[in-house]
Amino acid sequence: MGNHLTTRQDNISLVVTKSDLMYVRNVYPEFRFCPEGERSNRLFLEIQYAAVMDGQDMTDKTLAIMAKEVGNAMMQGAACGLTYPEIRTAIRNGAAGQYGEWFRLNVRTILSWMDAFIEDNKATYREIQRKLEQDRQASMGEFYLEKVRHHAELMAKRNKI
Repeated sequence: MGNHLTTRQDNISLVVTKSDLMYVRNVYPEFRFCPEGERSNRLFLEIQYAAVMDGQDMTDKTLAIMAKEVGNAMMQGAACGLTYPEIRTAIRNGAAGQYGEWFRLNVRTILSWMDAFIEDNKATYREIQRKLEQDRQASMGEFYLEKVRHHAELMAKRNKI
């Protein structure tokens, strides 16, 4: 997996407000669409952060295994639809105790933080989905109108001949 400590980490901001969440949903790809190696590296960095915040001394090998297992488990659930900033925020909020008390950093704990983040933001996710559907319908309406115009032009040309 390589030396994760030297892996370049983007300045991914935390998702704090509803507008932040809407922004990252438009800018970053969902976890499921990112390359597997990148997923593990990003998770490694965030899990490492949580371990340090809790004072747990975990080896790079342990962190790498945990990152891989969290990534695999995420792909089986709703968390695969999160973006990197959302994942970062979920893990940092969880490590800070925002989603309740926790006693040990493990795969189940991290996944519960992501589930709690999703639950906390359900209304915003519904709003984003509703807006995407409205935009899709609007673009379909424009497409339909363009087809009608084109058909009307063809009929007008045919009638002139």
